[in-house]
Amino acid sequence: MPVSPPRRLAHIETIRGLACILLVAYHVVGNSPEKGLRLPDDHVLAILNGILDTVRMPLFSLISGFVLQAFIRDLGGLREAVEKKARRLLLPLIFVAALHYAMQTAVYGGNAYPFWMIYLYPYEHFWFLQATFLLMCFVFAMSLIAGSDFRYTVFVLFGAALALFVMDAQFGHDIFSVSRAFYLAPFLLLGLIARIHRLDERLNEMPRARLAIALFCFAVVLPVLAVQVAWPEPWLREAFGRQTPLGLIVALATCAGLFCLRWESRLLAWIGPRSYTIFLFHVFFTAGTRIAVTRLLGPVSEWVLFPLGLAAGILGPILLDRLILLSPWTSLALLGLPPRRTAPALAGQPSR
Repeated sequence: MPVSPPRRLAHIETIRGLACILLVAYHVVGNSPEKGLRLPDDHVLAILNGILDTVRMPLFSLISGFVLQAFIRDLGGLREAVEKKARRLLLPLIFVAALHYAMQTAVYGGNAYPFWMIYLYPYEHFWFLQATFLLMCFVFAMSLIAGSDFRYTVFVLFGAALALFVMDAQFGHDIFSVSRAFYLAPFLLLGLIARIHRLDERLNEMPRARLAIALFCFAVVLPVLAVQVAWPEPWLREAFGRQTPLGLIVALATCAGLFCLRWESRLLAWIGPRSYTIFLFHVFFTAGTRIAVTRLLGPVSEWVLFPLGLAAGILGPILLDRLILLSPWTSLALLGLPPRRTAPALAGQPSR
């Protein structure tokens, strides 16, 4: 039986907000000494940035699976579901990625990619939209094929996704980020399993078991993170990289631990419903803030630039979100949404 879409839940939005913070921090710091704050590999911010790469995008995919309405009854339902996801994911890919490409070209005087490639291959953080669209279309198709047995078929899909992850499935040409779809698949399917089988509600009725699972997961994750901070050897970072078996264990344990913990933060839960706009536009504000501050003040400490960039990457898109929603055309093109959208209230709160 189809499951009704869940309300905004404070602990789920807290996870989404945390994922936003990690994503923005990633682009503020940069993933190499040539990007972001241009820090050396042995700088503490660069070390933490590399370590957290294991769990950043899996958290987004976990929530994407948890909120996904995946039961498809017929071909008409399949077409409607695909059209909605195409509007939601691909329209922003077309327009926002083009804006990003234009900004990079203007600021740096050129771009490493021909323009047409940004829509066919992974480009910056927009690869997540491509990979997620492929995954959701696959899930919709499998739901239609499996019918009422999909609630059990999803476990088979999850097992297959784990196997392909461990095998490090790659393609010579990563067209439309298909290889990265394999990377995200276990986490999206884990969220979907939790949704279909109402694990959130069931765990809430068993607080001791829920807490025990969360503590076990963090007992796996925290020592791994601590060792990598205390002993930042390249081979150790590679061993726990995001597309390695050990990285998979850390990412799954982090997702499961946060899900079972049901931690609520008012700040993160406020950020969570704005996560899509933050995801799409944060780089405009992080890069813009760094460039503006350094041009006005000259060399500035990374300990000043980091919090400024992080704040700008969160608050800038939240303010931009309100401006985008003023027009039906910008709402559709930049967010894939009809106009007059407001963030749904958290569970237990009145709608705005």
